[in-house]
Formats: sequence, C-alpha cells, structure tokens
Amino acid sequence: MGQREERVGADQTSGHAGESDRVVVGNGCLLVGLVVSGTPAADDQDGKAPRWQVLTLEDGLIADIRGIDNRSQAAARRSAHSP
Repeated sequence: MGQREERVGADQTSGHAGESDRVVVGNGCLLVGLVVSGTPAADDQDGKAPRWQVLTLEDGLIADIRGIDNRSQAAARRSAHSP
C-alpha cells in the first residue's frame, strides 16, 4: 500500500471526512476548496471546517498537493503559478 492510501485509510478509520465544494482552475494548478469534518479544527467550528488544497499540474498530471488552512494563502500560492 502506498503512502497516500495509508493516509486516506487512517483518515477514514478515525472518522475524518472531506467534501470538495469548489474548484478554481489556474495556469498549471487547481485550487480546491474542501469542507472537512471529524477533525479537531472542525469540532471547534460546529463540526465543519474549510480547508484548501493547491494541486500543481505537470504534463497533465498532478505533481504536487499542498494542504493550506487559509484561503488567501492558498489563492496566493495558486496565483504564483499563473503567468
């Protein structure tokens, strides 16, 4: 089992869940907005917490994924990929 599969499996057995609620397409990247539950941050925010991921694309494939708690920081990272 690969590292990603182990992490996803651990999240599922611990009760963590996430659902994407938006995707913004950039030049060479995607900004994905998520709503997560089952985490300490979500518990502190009535059961749901916003989270962001920036997926960097190379040759049409996902080359990197960065999880970011703050939307403005995630958007700035996405903008860094734009020409």
